[in-house]
Amino acid sequence: MSGNPSIEDRDELDRRVRAIRWDDKAVEFGSPQRCRVAAMMVESGLVGGRLRRVFPSRDQWEAMTEYTTTKIAEKIIGVGLGSKTGQWNWDGLWNPREESSFSGWVRQLAYTVARTNARRVLHSAHELSASRFEDEDGYNPVWDDKASTPLNAGTETGGPFDTVPGLTVPRPIGADRRLLTRILTDSGAEPMADRARTMGWWHRTLDGLDAGVCAALLLQPVSRRLKGVLPRMLPDMADVAGLYEATQMSSDPRDVAPLRRAVAREARRLGCVEWDVWCRLGTAAARLAVG
Repeated sequence: MSGNPSIEDRDELDRRVRAIRWDDKAVEFGSPQRCRVAAMMVESGLVGGRLRRVFPSRDQWEAMTEYTTTKIAEKIIGVGLGSKTGQWNWDGLWNPREESSFSGWVRQLAYTVARTNARRVLHSAHELSASRFEDEDGYNPVWDDKASTPLNAGTETGGPFDTVPGLTVPRPIGADRRLLTRILTDSGAEPMADRARTMGWWHRTLDGLDAGVCAALLLQPVSRRLKGVLPRMLPDMADVAGLYEATQMSSDPRDVAPLRRAVAREARRLGCVEWDVWCRLGTAAARLAVG
């Protein structure tokens, strides 16, 4: 889903959220399940769709959509992404066990948050042009061309993480990520998947999936609106997760040597091989990227 979601799109999002098993562990703030729902919310376009008529100016709409999306993601995950949690109304955070519509909750909250904060946010952003947001919302040749794979690529049950037990995704970094992205753009998903296998950025659990879905899992950028979420998903390795997170967004850092050294140190600390660390990092990032 993208743009201004239809009623059918919103119903489908509600169904996907309800399909998650909300046991006591999943309901905890900062859980992978909560982070996954936040990613689904970002991808759905619900916030931007709700605010289009409220802010007819494109610059204002983009600024308020970015601000409001982050605030709602905080309320879904239960972790501060820039806000001081000491000032939160904890009763206002999303409760996944409520029977009400998730999409309806997002749309209503988006309107309230945006209208309440518009004067302050737009006062600080009034000189920004639309180009300020191009890295986030502009043309992306990997996902906008005819060979692209939608963000919500998956099956009718809600996506690959719902259907593949133990799905593991070792997402590439640095020059390897750029090379695989170029192959995807020039030649398509199947050649990209073949090359990922030979380069070692592959796990056997990906074998049964469509090549286009694998492309999304391996290369779809994590939204910059979710910056800071990955270290909170992996609190026992938050430092290395913070370095890795930056490589999985649209602005890929060129120097990944510090990350490689951090992964090696983390593997020694945990008493495991480096491959296990890469897999944990990549799988968590894939959940954020494709929902």
